Amino acid sequence: MPTDDTKPPAGTPPPRETPPPAPKPPVKPPDPLLAVVSCPAPDRLREVLPGRVSEPHFFAGEVTLTVAPDHLLEVCQFLRHDPACSFELLADLTGTDFPDEEKRFRVVYHLASLRNGQRLRLRTQVGQEESLPSVTPVWPGANWFEREAFDLLGIQFDGHPRLVRILMPDDWVGHPLRKDYPLPGYPEHHLRYRTADITRRSYVDISWKATGERAADIVKKYKGNVGAPESAPHVPMPVDDTNGQETGS
Repeated sequence: MPTDDTKPPAGTPPPRETPPPAPKPPVKPPDPLLAVVSCPAPDRLREVLPGRVSEPHFFAGEVTLTVAPDHLLEVCQFLRHDPACSFELLADLTGTDFPDEEKRFRVVYHLASLRNGQRLRLRTQVGQEESLPSVTPVWPGANWFEREAFDLLGIQFDGHPRLVRILMPDDWVGHPLRKDYPLPGYPEHHLRYRTADITRRSYVDISWKATGERAADIVKKYKGNVGAPESAPHVPMPVDDTNGQETGS
């Protein structure tokens, strides 16, 4: 009788089954916020003005370049007039206060090229006792932006045509967007301006009341017995009875 040589001898433990391979970890898709955006400005600056700006940083579809204050005006003039860049619009100028850093203020210029459909963020840092060159010779619209940064943060801009406050009163104490500015402000100054504001508003209300009375007199004189605008007679809208049919003249 034939024997089965493949049969293991008695008492031999059964062979262990090979475990299935571990599943591969899922491939993490690239973060869309860190996607590289096509923008000619970094390459053009690297080619024409080497060493003036940092490597580009990409985030949320924006390109950010960091520039030292000494090269700020030169870089801005190039970005404005170079045909490949053509950032003819300064959309905004903002500042942020970091009082624990040596260069306390970070100033960001938001540029836009309407011709090329491109946007660029240009960032620089400046200390409390330092100043930045004004970019009003490049973008005249920077006039009010720089005044706002001066008013609320105290950032100085050399060469500005008229660097005075734009939101707060001229004799206001402090800069409200600085981190060391008291959250409730300075009550003694607020009380003084609040009193002046109440006085001014009372005067304005009296003036508007007098103006309204004079306007009512003029209406009565030229249009008969007509009161205030809200009491004017209702004029019905014309109704089209032709049902869309053209009528001959």
